[in-house]
Amino acid sequence: VLVGPKVIAVGTRGEYPGWVTFSSHVKEIFQQFSQTGIVKQTVRLGLRYISSFPFDIFPKLQLRISVDDESWDGEETFFKTVRPNSGFKSLLQIGKGLALVEKPAEIGSIIDIDSFTTETDGEISAVLEKFLESAHHSEKELFFALLKPQFLETLNPVYDNAN
Repeated sequence: VLVGPKVIAVGTRGEYPGWVTFSSHVKEIFQQFSQTGIVKQTVRLGLRYISSFPFDIFPKLQLRISVDDESWDGEETFFKTVRPNSGFKSLLQIGKGLALVEKPAEIGSIIDIDSFTTETDGEISAVLEKFLESAHHSEKELFFALLKPQFLETLNPVYDNAN
């Protein structure tokens, strides 16, 4: 948990514990902060996943960066777009040729999806619950849609409605 003058962030590093565990943890922490009276106003809610890979991810993606059918992805490539969604937006960033946070000596790639909303009117736990569930579902769809089916198979995904 990170706490600043205008931000509260809940995160996890390492092995992802699964959606049920993670979302319960987030909701519990925000409930505790709400009860203290510290949180006066919610301006932005966000859910962000950063997936790192120790290799060039671009050949394994459905996404292509090209001009006149010629690939323009180079040694270091960074793609960024903001996609509107139902009630929120998703900032998608994909980069390669980057130093990885967990292994700074290694160069690799990231897929970074940050879904957020600034429509935070209402009781915080209800707004948070609705946002988290829809953002999580949308982020899973976006992530899996980016990957070529052959690469996705190598990740051995477990499709569980809760995770």
